[in-house]
Amino acid sequence: MAIFPGSAIPSGVSAYTIDYSCRFDAVRNTYLSDTPGSDGSKRKFTVSAWVKLGGTDTSVGMSGRLFRSILLRGYDGDDNNTTIQMWTTLDFFSRVSNSVTNYGNIRTEAKLRDYSSWYHVVVAIDTEQAASGDRCKQYINGVLQTDFSANTIIAEDQDIPYWAITSMSRDIGRHLEGEGGTAGQSFDNAYVAEYYYIDGAQVAASVFGETNEDTNQWVPIDNSDVQDAVTFGTCGFYLDFADSSDLGKDVSGQGNHFTSSGFTANDQMIDTPTNNFATMNPIASIAASNASVFSEGNLKIVFDSSGQQLAPGTIGVSSGKWYWEGYVVSKSGDTQYFGVVNSSSPVDVNIENINPACSYMSDGQKKLNGSSSSYGDSYTTDDIIGLALNLDDNEVTFYKNDTAQDSGTAISITADTYVSVIGRGGSTSTWVYNFGSDSSFAGNKTAQGNQDSNGKGDFYYTPPTDYLALCTDNLPDPEIALPTDHFETIIWTGDGTSGAMSTTGLSFQPDFFFQGCRAGGGGGAHLTYDAVRGFGDDKEITTNSTYAQGGENADEYGYVSGVTSDGVTYAQGSLGAGSGIVYYNTTDAKYVLWNWKAGGTAVSNTDGTITSSVSANPTAGFSIASYTGTGSAATIGHGLSEAPTYIMVKNLTDTYNWFYGGPSFTNGWSDWMHWNKTDEQGNNSADAWNSTAPTASVFSVGSAYNSISSKDYIAYCFHSVEGYSKVGSYEGNGDLDGAFVYTGFRPAFVMTKSIDSSSDWQMFDNKRVGYNVDNYELEANDSAAEDTSTEFIDIVSNGFKNRDTTDPNVAETYIYIAFAESPFKYSNAR
Repeated sequence: MAIFPGSAIPSGVSAYTIDYSCRFDAVRNTYLSDTPGSDGSKRKFTVSAWVKLGGTDTSVGMSGRLFRSILLRGYDGDDNNTTIQMWTTLDFFSRVSNSVTNYGNIRTEAKLRDYSSWYHVVVAIDTEQAASGDRCKQYINGVLQTDFSANTIIAEDQDIPYWAITSMSRDIGRHLEGEGGTAGQSFDNAYVAEYYYIDGAQVAASVFGETNEDTNQWVPIDNSDVQDAVTFGTCGFYLDFADSSDLGKDVSGQGNHFTSSGFTANDQMIDTPTNNFATMNPIASIAASNASVFSEGNLKIVFDSSGQQLAPGTIGVSSGKWYWEGYVVSKSGDTQYFGVVNSSSPVDVNIENINPACSYMSDGQKKLNGSSSSYGDSYTTDDIIGLALNLDDNEVTFYKNDTAQDSGTAISITADTYVSVIGRGGSTSTWVYNFGSDSSFAGNKTAQGNQDSNGKGDFYYTPPTDYLALCTDNLPDPEIALPTDHFETIIWTGDGTSGAMSTTGLSFQPDFFFQGCRAGGGGGAHLTYDAVRGFGDDKEITTNSTYAQGGENADEYGYVSGVTSDGVTYAQGSLGAGSGIVYYNTTDAKYVLWNWKAGGTAVSNTDGTITSSVSANPTAGFSIASYTGTGSAATIGHGLSEAPTYIMVKNLTDTYNWFYGGPSFTNGWSDWMHWNKTDEQGNNSADAWNSTAPTASVFSVGSAYNSISSKDYIAYCFHSVEGYSKVGSYEGNGDLDGAFVYTGFRPAFVMTKSIDSSSDWQMFDNKRVGYNVDNYELEANDSAAEDTSTEFIDIVSNGFKNRDTTDPNVAETYIYIAFAESPFKYSNAR
């Protein structure tokens, strides 16, 4: 049995740049409309568009206004319509109906609620297809959707009315039914780019986009290649939004131009799928009461008049020089805060409580790590505040109307990863941010068109020399562009075949992996193997027990016999067909295997007082180290180039607990937890880690627990690697609008644990099921089947968002470790 983990096969891709998008906003009731001069096909058509969403939905615990995203709608004014949209439920769906008949209603289970990057969506219709599932195909980022919350199938050979016919209004961004075109039903707070309508053909997503083999990112195909591959047909069109005076101009050659309503030239945006700019992040915003309202593509924020509020940005940076601006539309009452905060810290609406943080306050003071002091001029309505963030020297300079404050003396800040932030007190105020995509501040000022030192962006004032706009073009190339070269998840369903079985499809030979049975009688134990200890019928250890190595009876129920260049090989246990394949191939049992690349064959390491055998991957911040305890405090060489921040150790000889160590405990490396148990942080004991933090060469162990005389141990060591992995902590809030955790990448795997109370080690990944909101949960510390009933987290392009009031979002401190599917520079929205 061969299991291929991915859904898209990479291909070679040439660079193609989309220069412009169009910003839609419901407050201004912006939309595009046309009336076809001739009838088009009523059975075959395709819509393709790139969309960056901005609206938010209170029904799923997010702050702000409901949104309805209308990609295209045909409507005859009498409740007869055909619609493609993202609705208030945040699914992606196509609907064909009139006042009597519902011809079709197809809604994805996937929820589109990632506001930091771009989606590519395609709807391809052909009612002449014999197979019912082929008549309406919906793609998100090149992936054909197969799971639906509603699936009323269009009948074979059904004519679809109210779409591309004479005297029928076609609208992009407007929903007329019951609203008369009012703002409440418009395409709200979002961007659209590269919009195609193909009349007379059902076209696959692969005609419009492809997978970049260097980054695994779904990217647009050059328009000239698309036009060579398609025939637009009578009612077809292509909108590239390149003419700011005519945003509805059809450049397909068909002349099917749209009339624009409510737009200005300022709605032509340079925020595109090929250069994604920072905005404010609604799912990371925090309010003490009520809610802030986002609009203008998440660049404008109206703070509610009640309580403290905080609005962070979507892109965090830890090096380089960066510049952005904020325009004060209105201000009253309490002091405003404009600045930066630690990307992991915006968990308190009171910016004074966040450390590290640096803000320029509207009363002229600065707030640095909780302390206020005099700084510069006060500011108010109609002022433009600039921020120059220098993370090469760890300092910030603020500007008021292009004048550096405090005579240009920079403010020293702590080295960290920072995101932009606006905070304020209990009174109404309105700001518009510009990270380099709109120097008009949503039409409040006359655009100036100043660019950064790389020739990017659109700023009101010229950025300081060498300072850059916050956009993906300017982000440094990550050291690991393809995280799947170092970590990958594989899932499969057993078929009951006896004998050996292999998983395949990895792009590396796995050195450390553990598995879980998701459901269906597959044994449940989380069997763990690694290249240092080797493979065989007595080499398993389990994260959900205290068993010594070989204690889970894998010799009877099936075991890992070895690895290949792209997978793992299982062998049948001594119980034979049936029971002898329980751990890997029981009929209809579902399995998951998490795989990491270390350094292959172990080498001797003498950096510590105990010699260890180490397989290390310093590039990915991961190593495996085996050693034998001495009964005394000792140090162990780990083989990495910097200090690990996440270590798990297991006594292989005895029935003994796993020990976890990390820096987020109350007493640091004097505390510990058990990976196989639910207990909170440990007993402030030196016996686990000798109360000593790891160094760039060794980690420490005390005289007991992790260094019992003559006992064999295995240690798994990790540290964060920007764009690939993140070890950190966050504060849950016990609310459906849960804590957002910024990682700087689109996670492929997340494991969390509360350090304050008894709770599980919860694990999520991008394959079970693989879309929001159904990110299924397994627990490392027990053998229970995965939880498919609870909306625990959303995985998004720059982190994860907690969605429930229970773990992992109780009002406690959580540790987490996450590994990337793709760094944010190359991440599609999810």
